[in-house]
Amino acid sequence: MGYKNFIILIILTSFTYCGVINSRVILVDKIGNNFLFRTNTPVQGDDYQMKELLEAMAEKISQSGYQLPQDPMIHSYSLVSFVDSIKQNYTEDKYFKNHTEYKFTHYPIFGSIVNPNSLPNFLAKFFSKYYPIWNHDNMNIITQELRENLLQQGERPKIIFFHCIAGEDRTGQVFGGYVMRYLNWSYQRALDFDNQVETRKINNGSKYGLNWYCYYLNNQEKGGDCTYEPNY
Repeated sequence: MGYKNFIILIILTSFTYCGVINSRVILVDKIGNNFLFRTNTPVQGDDYQMKELLEAMAEKISQSGYQLPQDPMIHSYSLVSFVDSIKQNYTEDKYFKNHTEYKFTHYPIFGSIVNPNSLPNFLAKFFSKYYPIWNHDNMNIITQELRENLLQQGERPKIIFFHCIAGEDRTGQVFGGYVMRYLNWSYQRALDFDNQVETRKINNGSKYGLNWYCYYLNNQEKGGDCTYEPNY
């Protein structure tokens, strides 16, 4: 194994087994008795850290003036692809198979290699018009499902959370799509928020993926300016 490949492996391993990181457990939205969070993957070694995750969520909920509901229905949305971490996927899948009272949805997000702002404006608008047809992420689906899940009130309150590995890139992409679509955030505000969750900025693939969705929302008269001015 070459030196560079070894370094990459170490980095990926550190992301995979870091467990719950409190600063990346973020309350996104609340409707009725249901809560929506973004997080990193709560896996450390062979341990799925649900207890630690709920403790972090309770802290964030209390900071907003609420209390963690008793005996909530928990629904995890994993944005991780099958090629990212076989062991991590296995650990989460195994946990939810052993806890059938909870729900687990796998919705892999990949981002985009093309920056729509690098294209002539007419091309970006043309391709974004047909975004649900050609874009493999199609964030219309995941954002709508999160929203509808949050809206549905049942006998048990719900804790819904979505995550990738680090809780920064694909998580930030889906977060940005949700807050632009349903909370009237601008692309600038969503990306500014994503860029301060971790010490580094959201990667280009996820930024471009979010940018494409902004253009699509703009075409649907739900979005605004899809350019970005870095705040540094």
